[in-house]
Amino acid sequence: MTGDQGFRSWEGGATFPIWWPGQSGHQSAIGDGYQQQTQAGQAQLALMASKQLRQVVWQTKKAAMRLKFGRKNLQQTQALVDLVQQKVDAGESPKFDLLLAQKSLYDAEKRLTQLQADYDVALQHYQFWTQQTELPSPLAETLVASAPELDNHPDVQSLAARQKTEQARLDLVEASRHSNPNLYLAAKNERDDQTADNNILIAEIRIPIGSNPMAPTRIAEQRQQLSQSQMALARVKQQLEMDQFQARQSLQAAQKNETLAAEQNALAEEAMRLAQTAYQEGETSIQNLLQMKQQYFEDKLNFKLARLNRLEAIANLNQALGVRLK
Repeated sequence: MTGDQGFRSWEGGATFPIWWPGQSGHQSAIGDGYQQQTQAGQAQLALMASKQLRQVVWQTKKAAMRLKFGRKNLQQTQALVDLVQQKVDAGESPKFDLLLAQKSLYDAEKRLTQLQADYDVALQHYQFWTQQTELPSPLAETLVASAPELDNHPDVQSLAARQKTEQARLDLVEASRHSNPNLYLAAKNERDDQTADNNILIAEIRIPIGSNPMAPTRIAEQRQQLSQSQMALARVKQQLEMDQFQARQSLQAAQKNETLAAEQNALAEEAMRLAQTAYQEGETSIQNLLQMKQQYFEDKLNFKLARLNRLEAIANLNQALGVRLK
């Protein structure tokens, strides 16, 4: 500023907020909460990736198992056609038996074509998600010896961190009912043509009068945010408990099914052996042998799939417990 008498004046300074008691600590708590949310979010992403990987791995493995048995069925059917052809040539069986055997061979080839297509789709899906061409080895997972605490699950940790952040934000808003005072520090210089420079240091504390009119609204809004985060955390815990219970029940059912499938497989092997002997000796028809062969491969495939279902159930339980793949 200048005047007619050569008077000149300048002033420069800065304003610094003064925190009310507790405000600084609440700000730090908010920062810690956001950092914990970031860390928990990374764990959540890893768990989601593990879930996707588990799904595509077991889908591909079971498709490969069905394809393997489809090929075996075709080989066995071809061997049966050759056997019937020999019996027809020797006059031991009618040509109608050969026709039925050839139709069975056609059905096996058609079935194998579909199984190959199903496997190709599953493998492409697996390769898309993993960028790998081979399934991981070993494939089976080991069930965790002791279930992790529910509070250590990534989904729970993420929402617990969010709740902590919302609580800290509420504490900060409540501590800020009154506008913050501030400290003004400045330097001022005055001079004119007749006198020497006059340097002045200024230090002012400015305290607002009254409370912040927006404080009640902000407090109410933040209390609602905190309440929503608490409800979200409670819902996730409840859902995780249900998911873990269902996963344990599924594992128990898979174990029982594997036991039953093993017994059925043993019976099917003995029945198939007897049926083959009976046909070769002319004691049963080709229709009975074809039916027995179909049942034999179904029971054998079901036994192998039952084992894979049990291993998949272990993987699903690990997933429900929050165990991430390495």
